[in-house]
Amino acid sequence: MAKASQNHLELIKCAVSLAQKRTFDHLLYVGDLLLPEDIFRGKSRARKKLVQAVVSEASARWWKRRACK
Repeated sequence: MAKASQNHLELIKCAVSLAQKRTFDHLLYVGDLLLPEDIFRGKSRARKKLVQAVVSEASARWWKRRACK
């Protein structure tokens, strides 16, 4: 999979910070890259609110195989 750009990671970090607030119910991430685990370090509330979706069939199959392990 491709490597995320620095701007992409900064945007995700901001979204995760917002998701930690009580006023947010969910954080929806749509993409073909896995979110790095270090973004959620110390932010378990945001991790619980995360909903991820993929944009391609190949990514969906890869994620399903990974989840079944």
